[in-house]
Amino acid sequence: MKCKNCNGIVRKNFCSSCGQNTGVGKINYKSVVQELFQAVFFIKNGFLFTLKELFLRPGSTIRAYLDGQRKRYFKPVVYVIILSSFYYLSIRLIGENTWPENVVAGMMEDVDSSVTISIEGGKVVVPELFIWLSKNYSYLLLLSVPLFSLASWIAFWHFKVSYFEHFVINLYITGQQAFISAIILLINVPFKNDFLDFLSSFLAVLYVYFVYWKFFKSGRRFWNVVRTITSYIIYGFLSFIIFALIFVLNNFTKISLELQ
Repeated sequence: MKCKNCNGIVRKNFCSSCGQNTGVGKINYKSVVQELFQAVFFIKNGFLFTLKELFLRPGSTIRAYLDGQRKRYFKPVVYVIILSSFYYLSIRLIGENTWPENVVAGMMEDVDSSVTISIEGGKVVVPELFIWLSKNYSYLLLLSVPLFSLASWIAFWHFKVSYFEHFVINLYITGQQAFISAIILLINVPFKNDFLDFLSSFLAVLYVYFVYWKFFKSGRRFWNVVRTITSYIIYGFLSFIIFALIFVLNNFTKISLELQ
């Protein structure tokens, strides 16, 4: 029998070349439902399994993925996209804005009211990139992960974990943070309680400390907490430099064009 995926010779239930199941048939209602349950709810390698393990055993779960157990867990990039989209849809469902949208709205309000540059009356302008990112929360999260990974890689240099491994760690962390924020946001709909908003941010940050505590087990734990704090400090510094450069270059270009 030949494999329907790669045309390789199949002797048992799975192709030895590409791994596809030989029982693949036509797409119908039953196959779609089965695929949904296998991809999302299947207890051994599905989405919910990864979600549960990252809450209960984040250190050993991420370590297992990095060590090669890739089939058991949801892929980190897809995982963070799904959960960040879940958070974004939750925000839209209750009619609120994401925090980046609130930040950009505040910047634009300040610009319109008072912030100007005394060069031929040129006005400071909020970069379109900022506006686009504020409206595309999933992309903003994905772009922030490489930067935070650089910060954590520098802070935890002593452990000899590569930058790309830090990238995977922080992808999973970001997905869990989005899930925490979405759940508390939905719980808070009937209450509109400011404390729950604070609790959402607090738990999201606390989860980072929890993961790093579990993942980086060797050495004195106190210094691992210090390294986590250092990661946030480095991340904040790098973010400020990058956003400041974008802001300045954007407005310098616009002012230059106006003066021509």
